[in-house]
Amino acid sequence: LWRRRSNTVETKEVLSHIQNRKSPKAQEVIYGALHRAYQGDLTNGPSKAEVCLWEEKWIQCGRQLNQWDLLADFAKGVEHYELLIDCLWRIPDWTTLKETVLPKAQVEETPRLKMVQAYVALTDGNITEGSQHISQGVARAIDQWWALPELGTCPRLQLLQSFHQLVELQESTRVFVALSKAQRQQQHSFKELKDILETWRLRLPNKWDSVSHWNDIIMWRNHVYSTVINTFKNFHEINPALHQLGFKDKAWSVNKLAGVVRKQGLGEVAAQILNKMYGYLRMEVQEAFIKIREQGKAYLSMPGEVQTGLNLLNTTNLEYFLPGHKAEIFRLK
Repeated sequence: LWRRRSNTVETKEVLSHIQNRKSPKAQEVIYGALHRAYQGDLTNGPSKAEVCLWEEKWIQCGRQLNQWDLLADFAKGVEHYELLIDCLWRIPDWTTLKETVLPKAQVEETPRLKMVQAYVALTDGNITEGSQHISQGVARAIDQWWALPELGTCPRLQLLQSFHQLVELQESTRVFVALSKAQRQQQHSFKELKDILETWRLRLPNKWDSVSHWNDIIMWRNHVYSTVINTFKNFHEINPALHQLGFKDKAWSVNKLAGVVRKQGLGEVAAQILNKMYGYLRMEVQEAFIKIREQGKAYLSMPGEVQTGLNLLNTTNLEYFLPGHKAEIFRLK
């Protein structure tokens, strides 16, 4: 419809780039179009609805490109609280979210809002309150599901993704309950905790799902993994397997996310994830190799960054890697 009703070529170009999953290019076109529109340089001025569409698509591209700090600044400037809530839990800035934004935000009580409220409650250790928000989120998601028309699958996709998050939130409450008993039961095997973390490895989004959905899943898991790491940080002598538990799963999930993002043509975002999301120096040799390999492939896919990737590989200490790992790194060089 927008291809027919738009006044500017830029709108058609933006929609075409987004349809072909070229978010960086679409965002670049939107920047240029807005600048020329404000300068009055466009031959056929865009309608107000078109400018709103540009803004909506710019936000969509920012989500795909992991630009949460930029989106948060924009949301604060225009008082877009729904977007601001979405950004702050990912950055994460739990204090601002809990004390400033959630109390005064007048937004619809959607399943997504209930999930964010559950995130905040669980990070504060309020498992009962978090469980209540999760139950309310499930009820609202089911209500929305029944309100959808019988035909068509696309409207159900976002709700199915929400159900995925809600299921993992319910499992997270069991993880936090188990972690609360860690100091009292230092010799406990924590079988349920291990089973949940193993299930998370097997239950991933589809490779073709949007980067923002992958981000939703992995971001929260990473917070849980960090809590596991902090809980068992003094267990290296008592129970070494538990001490390593969070490190192993967090490194695996970050590498997995980066690989999926790279395969969707977003090498720069993949490199950013690998460089910033893990946050610890300790890492198993296998996961360290996968990280180096993904970094090399990400830089190879970025025009003008090949030398950066080569410098990274040249400064990598190969001493701890297996012969097969070394061969792959030489191949990437």
